[in-house]
Amino acid sequence: MSAASDVIAGDPATRRAGTLSAWQKALLILGLVWALIVVVPDFYRIYGNLGTFGFSSDNNGVIYDVSGPPAITVGGLKDGDRIDLSAAPCWSPSSKPCRDYLAIFGGMGGLAYVLPGTSVTLPIIRGSGERTDVTLTADPEPLGPLTLLFLALDELAAVIVLWRAFKLAWDRPGLMTAGFFLFAMWFNPGQYFAFYAWLQGHPALLLTQEALQSLAQGAGYAGFLIFALRFPHDRTEPQFYGLERLALVLGAVLALLQLASFTNVLGVPTEIITRSAILGGYGVALYAFRIVWLRSKLQSPVDFQRIRWVLWGCAIGLPAFIFADSNEATSLWDRYVWNWGFWPDWIYGEQTFEFGYLLCGVLAIFICEAVRRPRIVNVSYELRGFGAVLLTLVLFAIFENWMHEPMDGMFMSAGVPPLLLFPSHVAIAVLCAFVAHRSTHAADHLLNSSLYHASTHCERLIPQAKHAANVQEIDVIAVNGPFEAFRLSSAALFRDVDDIDGIFQRMPTARGWRDDDRRQLTAASDKKLLEDLARGRAVRLRAAPDDECGPAELAAPTLAVPAIIADKLYAVAMFGPHETGDDLDPLEVKELERFMQQIGIAYETSRMTSLENEVHMLRQKLAGASGAAAT
Repeated sequence: MSAASDVIAGDPATRRAGTLSAWQKALLILGLVWALIVVVPDFYRIYGNLGTFGFSSDNNGVIYDVSGPPAITVGGLKDGDRIDLSAAPCWSPSSKPCRDYLAIFGGMGGLAYVLPGTSVTLPIIRGSGERTDVTLTADPEPLGPLTLLFLALDELAAVIVLWRAFKLAWDRPGLMTAGFFLFAMWFNPGQYFAFYAWLQGHPALLLTQEALQSLAQGAGYAGFLIFALRFPHDRTEPQFYGLERLALVLGAVLALLQLASFTNVLGVPTEIITRSAILGGYGVALYAFRIVWLRSKLQSPVDFQRIRWVLWGCAIGLPAFIFADSNEATSLWDRYVWNWGFWPDWIYGEQTFEFGYLLCGVLAIFICEAVRRPRIVNVSYELRGFGAVLLTLVLFAIFENWMHEPMDGMFMSAGVPPLLLFPSHVAIAVLCAFVAHRSTHAADHLLNSSLYHASTHCERLIPQAKHAANVQEIDVIAVNGPFEAFRLSSAALFRDVDDIDGIFQRMPTARGWRDDDRRQLTAASDKKLLEDLARGRAVRLRAAPDDECGPAELAAPTLAVPAIIADKLYAVAMFGPHETGDDLDPLEVKELERFMQQIGIAYETSRMTSLENEVHMLRQKLAGASGAAAT
């Protein structure tokens, strides 16, 4: 995020993977592999089509959406017809009737896909009460360009989210990161239609997967609640101790409800159970958001900024996930919202749901950043960037939907192989999103009033520094200028006072530093830091122990900036985060680098002036001595 390099001076909050036992590592790896096996097969849908029967039914077997062939043309199905569950075919899992039912009810019901050419025979009870057997053969269901684009981004985001959640649990083992990994295992932007479509031909495997899915969903909700209780330091306040035990109970209940919802293939109408499981899960997720909100008021300023990232991630991701998931897994929206008749078709098309899952990925990304970084920039800085990215993706998707064929023709005329046509579209979308993200921050540099006032304040001090009577005045400007302009929690200056290469003494002008805090930087103890600073760029400092870098808590230094001219390092300024707890963002880092570069020029000017004065004095003495000798 920043041009400044990062130096980890030691993070006491970070525990390494060595604290994980062998069986814990094995469970983490198995969890990652299983989660990837579920979502990665949906990459197939980018190039190949799955099939549908042209209708959707709830877990009572009631058909609520008849959208096309073969349901209309062959089966003559209508809304309100019902699949007879009384046959209970999956008491014999290897039978064809069981496979036929699993093609409809496998997974979670609602929107379903099967392999093209799949044929099923279903006992249908018509609205009139007549019972008939209907045989349907799935027709391929091609996805539109808009849906394909968002599906590809969903799948890429799912792999990234799963890997980052896994790395957090691996590198920082604890209940907090393990809980988030359990949540990410199932609740990620990826889709699972291709995997379940393949499993429908293997009833025993599909029934096993449904059991694993139930456990994953229950564990995911419980894990998210535990994460909310323990973030950011893997511990919670005494008043919330009881909720950790409640999280396990709620997770078990939701897992059992989800498992029970799959018993419709055993003859049990389970729509009310399914709704209870799904809506109960949403309730737990929203309650976790409320817990994070309540706990944010109990945190230090630095941790409050980290929790703000989680809150914003939840505020964006949870509603988007609930909207997309409830549309695909339940009949609630079709029955009580979309049937009002005045919604455009694209509003409740699959492309909208895929975009909802993509927004859900923001939740995971924000949480990963908040866990990974002990100090973090103000969330508004990145929200503006993410807003630009999402707007760019939507505009590109609309353009892609409109100009899909001309763009393909342009790529083919340029010699792009047909297999790479769609990846080229995705690559362009990602590139446009990246450019929008960077452009937003560039515009932020011009439109951010607080940054403008801070940089203007520092610029006004530069002439004073260059015309200072002595270096002590420059020291004061180098510390107080940024401290006041950016409203920092601390600022200190280490200067080479005796021209001894590699030893920098802390000047008495420090703000927010105690007398007994670190007094000097030396080539022996700070070799890596000084080498990085000698390149002329700022260096991020991360959560060093108190006796290594200075003050603790809010005032702990977060950034070291050199005052350097050519290869001469005159001083090192160390700045803490803002007094509100948020870290210095990349735009502010650039301003501080520019300011300290001018301070370096001021030191050089002061040094040259001092040398000129010494030469002038020596000349006067030499002239006086020559005159005395002549007389």
